[in-house]
Parts: sequence; C-alpha cells; structure tokens
Amino acid sequence: MSWTFDHLAFNTADGQALQDDFAKLLGLNPGRRPPFPFPGRWLYQDEHAVVHVMEEKQKAKIAAQRASFLFENVALEWHVEMSRRWTEGHAKTVLSRLRPHVVPLIGQRPIAELDTHDLLEVTQRIKDRGTMDAALRVQNYLIQPIYRVALSSAIY
Repeated sequence: MSWTFDHLAFNTADGQALQDDFAKLLGLNPGRRPPFPFPGRWLYQDEHAVVHVMEEKQKAKIAAQRASFLFENVALEWHVEMSRRWTEGHAKTVLSRLRPHVVPLIGQRPIAELDTHDLLEVTQRIKDRGTMDAALRVQNYLIQPIYRVALSSAIY
C-alpha cells in the first residue's frame, strides 16, 4: 500500500521528539531544509518533504521560565525586599502569616497561573478560621505587593 500527501506544518518546542514520533509512526526521515530565520526541520517520505517542523524554542523557554516562578519563591523574594524597610519583628510577623496560611495552599503553584479568585480563596479560609485581622493583612500582602514583584520581574 502506498500513501502520499503534500505537506503538514507543525509548531513545537521539541522538534526532536516530534521527528522521532514521525519516524516511528510513518517512517519519515530528516532531510535538507532551507536556511529559514527560525529553527526547525523537514521530514521526508522518500524524496518529498512532507512534514515541516518549526521549533518555538523561545516560546517554550518563556513558558518554562514562567512556570518556574512559584508563588512561594516570589513571595519570599518580596519578603526579603520588604524586610529591609521593616523592623525585624514586623518581618517575622509577616512571614509567620505567609508560611502557615498561604504557602500550603498556593505556594507550589506558578504565580502566572493564579488569579484573583485563588488569592481571595486563601483569605476566605483564614477568615473561616476566625482570624479576621490575619486574613485582611494577608490579603494586602497577596493582592498588591507580591504581584508587584511578579510584574516587575516580567513573569506574569
């Protein structure tokens, strides 16, 4: 049985993996590719280029970088920055609010994936425990200063 098609184009962050998959599934082989101004590869069926793979390494790099900015890391960076302006006692108090109330809930999530609902859920859980003052203070930490650090780092 013989099959043919003109060509397909794919955008991916991992051209090698896609190339390997096409080799396994369809028996395509890598071949000559014109010198385009972006990375990629052409895969051939016999002498015909049938799959064009365009690699989006920059997009993947940015996505990986954004994913690596976990809320806990950004919050601690904000805390270190702000601690220079605070008294030692206040810095300890702020940290004592963030670590038990915030970090267990959203600390390991990428900050770029969090929205206002996620942050308000944290403060609502603190309110539900009956600590209104801590809830209001944590809400102030979450919504304004920590997100300012994220925005200034161009990660959000």
